[in-house]
Amino acid sequence: AEAVWDYSVTSAHTLFGSATGDPLADKVLALLDQGSMTKSDFNRSMSVKQKRELDDVLEMLKRHNKVKVRLVQGGGAGRPAAVWERVQKPEAPPQE
Repeated sequence: AEAVWDYSVTSAHTLFGSATGDPLADKVLALLDQGSMTKSDFNRSMSVKQKRELDDVLEMLKRHNKVKVRLVQGGGAGRPAAVWERVQKPEAPPQE
């Protein structure tokens, strides 16, 4: 099933550029284009159904090198927050 998904994502990217073919994945990428986000940030923009699917979508996007996560320790003694960011594509070399 994962191979089929990978093929689908690759095909969608070829046909539509950055679109993944998954509406939630596309929404996550669009949100991250505006800046880094925590899960709490995502949850403010998601329906109940989307919140349930978010972890799987983030992991899929991470596997495909579309997003990355870093842990940031807050001012208190609690757990560090996972901050998600869009992976920036390297710029193409200038055409001569």
